Amino acid sequence: MALLLESPNLVALLRDRRALTPDHPLFTFLVDGEEAGSYTSADLDTWCRRVGAALQPTHPRGGRALLLFPPGLDFLAGFLGAMYGGLVAVPTYPPNPMRLQQTLPRFRAIVQDASPSVILTTSFLREMMESIIDQEAPELRRIPWVCIDALPEGSEDAWTDPKLDPWETAFIQYTSGSTGIPKGVVITHRNVIANGRLEVVAFTPFSGRPVNVSWLPMFHDMGLMFALHSMVVDAHFVFMSPLDFLQRPMRWLQALTKYRAEMTVAPNFAFELCLRRVDEKKRAELDLSNLRMLLNGAEPIRPHTLDRFNAFFAPVGLRPTAFLTCYGLAETTLMVSTQLRNTPFQEISVDAESMRLRKLVEVPAGTLQAQRVVGYGRSWVDRLLIVDPETREPLPPRAVGELWVQGAQVANGYWQRPEETQAAFGARLANGDGPFLRTGDMGCLDGEQLYLLGRLKELIIIRGRNLYPTDLEQVVEAAHPLVRRGCCAAFAMEENGEERLGIAFELERTQAEELPPEALRQQLAALVDTVRQAIAENFDVQAHTVAVLPTGGMPKTSSGKLRRRACNEGLRDGTLPVLG
Repeated sequence: MALLLESPNLVALLRDRRALTPDHPLFTFLVDGEEAGSYTSADLDTWCRRVGAALQPTHPRGGRALLLFPPGLDFLAGFLGAMYGGLVAVPTYPPNPMRLQQTLPRFRAIVQDASPSVILTTSFLREMMESIIDQEAPELRRIPWVCIDALPEGSEDAWTDPKLDPWETAFIQYTSGSTGIPKGVVITHRNVIANGRLEVVAFTPFSGRPVNVSWLPMFHDMGLMFALHSMVVDAHFVFMSPLDFLQRPMRWLQALTKYRAEMTVAPNFAFELCLRRVDEKKRAELDLSNLRMLLNGAEPIRPHTLDRFNAFFAPVGLRPTAFLTCYGLAETTLMVSTQLRNTPFQEISVDAESMRLRKLVEVPAGTLQAQRVVGYGRSWVDRLLIVDPETREPLPPRAVGELWVQGAQVANGYWQRPEETQAAFGARLANGDGPFLRTGDMGCLDGEQLYLLGRLKELIIIRGRNLYPTDLEQVVEAAHPLVRRGCCAAFAMEENGEERLGIAFELERTQAEELPPEALRQQLAALVDTVRQAIAENFDVQAHTVAVLPTGGMPKTSSGKLRRRACNEGLRDGTLPVLG
């Protein structure tokens, strides 16, 4: 395994990879579980030089290149090819023609905010977008489009190396918008290389050439950085469309088996989906014995999910130490903390009331007020502090506060948002120490172990008591089998100047289908009562509103994260589909 730790930018990284291992399969794309195409590092470098050569004569260095690609190898050529041309890549996802009302506004907002000088795409997608441009987005016609699959062979010979500085912007990562309007996070080449070095230390125990498997969308930070990590460590990166996984989760597990993958990454809902869709007969087709690192991140991690997944897949070789919990965000180029490899995930039982008082008091498991809290591993950033968000004083171990971080992988700020950049990236302690990035996440440290407890802005305060949405959602999901896991949202609703508790959740698809319509209607009232009772017993508060949604009715981001604010607004203005 040939590591690349000193490349100054992403163009140099791929060029160095080609020089070391030109013929190694680097990226392989699967469709319906079968190989649809593959790039060696030499192939990818050729495509990137071709794209770069097409951009250099007419597009100024530092301009933005909007990426509009379906899942597949073309995205990688466009992403890195933009940098070969000296431009800044802006990953995005094509608006869905079947859901234009939901997907087109976000796409248009990114176009307006990024102000790209060019749109990189494929001939097929350009043709598909024609009617959308004519009827819904005529402003897109004013931007030059380059279809990279139509570029002539041999044109790559005209490319010249832009010799990018590590401090130059590599790409703008637009946040998924789970807590607000998407913002563009400015990621430099230095940020990416620093993140890659940390991932090498944390994730690379192998002596041979590793295989990584993914279904995560490349236009989101976790999927994108997982792919770039493979370039750093010379891993074979095998990936598929997120839709392929969502339609049939077995495709992911079969790819892990077929390619004897050592590493994969997914959010918590993916493991729940596998547990719902894979039975013992299908499980028997799998072999997960080679899987060393099964990273769980990007959304709250449920200890019950880890328990059940480990138990169900242990008969096909899944190691109890394979699960690695992790935490990161776009503003840190991804990585903040991970569980140490080859160790079981850490958890503690804490008094639920103590967490609401911003303390962590450990109690014996199984006691009345005990709540299981999963650790997110040790910090890999230069500095991670738990800070009182009001006094800006650092807090002692086991005290709950906001996570502030410092390090080379912390991004340069938000694109064209100086005030928000200063507020988030320029934070200083009361004594002037800084600057730090304010993550907006609440948690605490116990030794080196990081525990996350929710978002600062999503904290629910009912009559002076602090309630974390994730705690409430976990109780609701466990209250009844009709509550669909990963599809429950808790939020504050203001009424007559007072903050009230709102709960919304989807019905479990398979459970709901088993009930005739009349029986389902009769059960809704009992289901709502059960949820109200569970909340009252566990938190000693009353839910003001409990809304039952049809399957698929919960607002989520394109990466599957809950949009609690949108759920709250949808209930208030009547746009959220409600069954009861």
